[in-house]
Amino acid sequence: MAVPCHMCYVWASLIILLFLPVQLPGLSTSNTDEELPRIAVIGAGIGGTSSAYYLRQLFGHQANIDIYEAKEVGGRLATVYMAGQDIEAGGSIIHPRNNYMVNLTELLGLEKRIIDDDDFGIYDGDQFQFQSSDYSLITKIKALWRYGRDIYRLSSWVNDNLMTKFSRIYTHQMNGYAFTTVKDLLLSMDPLIANLTTRSIQEVLQEDGFSERFIKELVTVAVRNNYGQATDIHALVGAVSLAGAQNGLWAVKGGNKLVAKGLLEKSHAKLIQAKVTKIILLKESNSIQYELEYELNDAKDGDDSTQSSIYDIVIVAVPLNKNIFNLQFEDFSSALHSFIQPYQRTVATFLKGQVNASFFKSMREDLPNSILINKEPYFINSMENMVQDVWKVFSRDILSESEKELLFKKVDQTLIYDWQAYPKYSSHQSLPSFVLYDQLYYVNAIESAASAMEMSVIGGRNAALLAYNHWHSLLDFVDETQAIKTEAEKDKKEL
Repeated sequence: MAVPCHMCYVWASLIILLFLPVQLPGLSTSNTDEELPRIAVIGAGIGGTSSAYYLRQLFGHQANIDIYEAKEVGGRLATVYMAGQDIEAGGSIIHPRNNYMVNLTELLGLEKRIIDDDDFGIYDGDQFQFQSSDYSLITKIKALWRYGRDIYRLSSWVNDNLMTKFSRIYTHQMNGYAFTTVKDLLLSMDPLIANLTTRSIQEVLQEDGFSERFIKELVTVAVRNNYGQATDIHALVGAVSLAGAQNGLWAVKGGNKLVAKGLLEKSHAKLIQAKVTKIILLKESNSIQYELEYELNDAKDGDDSTQSSIYDIVIVAVPLNKNIFNLQFEDFSSALHSFIQPYQRTVATFLKGQVNASFFKSMREDLPNSILINKEPYFINSMENMVQDVWKVFSRDILSESEKELLFKKVDQTLIYDWQAYPKYSSHQSLPSFVLYDQLYYVNAIESAASAMEMSVIGGRNAALLAYNHWHSLLDFVDETQAIKTEAEKDKKEL
């Protein structure tokens, strides 16, 4: 979408300001060591490393920031190495209007890799319902014939219902505003955004006049491929799935995890290779601190690997799910059950070998690069040709040998990533708080709205702003929707 000339300066200025330290009114960032908190971040995925990055900007270079990670920096932005290349195993695609990921990639001096996914087919378990052509004009004609105007309405629907309103969060965060709950954060964008979490994507699209065929085929496979679920997921995460079907998608050359690694380096946080097992609340009169117990990765045999450290602020940037990260909370007055989210299992299997094209009864001599499955239940969700003879297959369970033999004539190499990849979504789920307790914050609450790299960075910056505003009692910058509305009206008049 072309940007009007009078907006060019505004957006150029915004991009620059997004990455400058936030200087809030009435407070200098040059605090003494005694005034600065000791901060711990648990998890060095994109949410944790972005938290550390923005914490450093806010609290200054003298603040003590430790970040704990038991595995590899990058978390679910993992890659596998096959056929001489790094291939994304986790979060794979970035939308051109994901401002944080776009600008952080440039800030870190990383290169983009454009994703060309125009070659695809929708397979219903017996035949292809739709297959693209080698010629884009023919593909467009076939799509128009099968889906009518819906295929062209989709882009404007996503932009009107998601992208334009969603982008307001960047201005709010640049101005130092933070939000206690996911619902408040979504409401700050627009009430419509929050309302999308209360209705299914199928229901919303039906009311907006999209055809049954369009929803049952294109929308279903987009949701199934991106989140391993069906069209009964809430409409906001469904819209995110559909945004992932637009043009201009890209990834970071060498792996999206390089953004997390770069942010960790920029944050100058101390990386502690350890698994945090317990957060203990230490409360004396009005003062709150937390003791973290953790097990060091490099402890020698016979040594006690369990250690502990005390912090003023703790930011949890791992999913609170026992199947992913079994984190215990001790000496809290009440259990934190309301923050625990169920997650969806997704198995990514990378197979190098000769694919069995005859299994799919393709109308073409060669298979499409992306095969999107439109049958429920089915033993795979999708499969994609990544490079040479390497295919990535998404499924809900580990593939059996007989299932592999259906898909491949010959398999030379297999690598498996078994993920609790993203929350299980519905149109009646709760939107949790970013605040677990005083000075204890939860980045991954943002995933209840949608699980994506951009969302994790937004959640990380929100947690950092909450910590800063609460620490310095800047409560006018927490959940102040009226102030945000006033600023928006002022900006509109100036434009």
